[in-house]
Amino acid sequence: MAQWIPMHSHTVEEMRDLIRSFVEIFPESTFWVPTQRDGILVGSTSPLKVSAQELRQRMSVEPVSSDLISIDVPDLGTLLGGLLFDAPALRSYVSKAHLITDDRPSIEYFASHGLIERPGHVEDVFGRGINPAQWIEGAGGGEAVAFTGAEVRHLQAMQQLLLGVVAGDRGDLQGKMRAFAAAQQLHPDSTFIRRLNIITGTPEE
Repeated sequence: MAQWIPMHSHTVEEMRDLIRSFVEIFPESTFWVPTQRDGILVGSTSPLKVSAQELRQRMSVEPVSSDLISIDVPDLGTLLGGLLFDAPALRSYVSKAHLITDDRPSIEYFASHGLIERPGHVEDVFGRGINPAQWIEGAGGGEAVAFTGAEVRHLQAMQQLLLGVVAGDRGDLQGKMRAFAAAQQLHPDSTFIRRLNIITGTPEE
């Protein structure tokens, strides 16, 4: 089961409640942040078992490969760069959150506040994030993963992207620009990262 979490239109507390309600049904979940303000929950009732080799193979099959390339996810490193929580980390993150139920539909009232981007969401999850390289090793049964140079750079680019978002949310425009520029240097073929640099006014190399 996959579920989009629109971080831009909810408070941090609402986001946690949404995730807690999802994890209640799918306890073996992971949380991914592939863009600035969007989270994706991938849930299961049993532990996720997948090796790096299997993921690479699945990502290479058409039309999946072309679709992923079109959204700047050319390899395993880029994909893993958006992984922030595995199941244990996610359960810990929402341990004090509230369930959204039929008799407590708190999320129904989210429109009582403005639908604007609020700072803090990415920092709230990024600071607690796991090591995605270690996760894929564990998901693959403990088999060591030999990442290519491009995969390492692209994973690091995603990390820099998230660091830039955190800096921006703190009001550190220069830090945001430096992180976005570093992300572009690590993944120069990414149209998405290049556009972020244009928006922030960061000069292209």
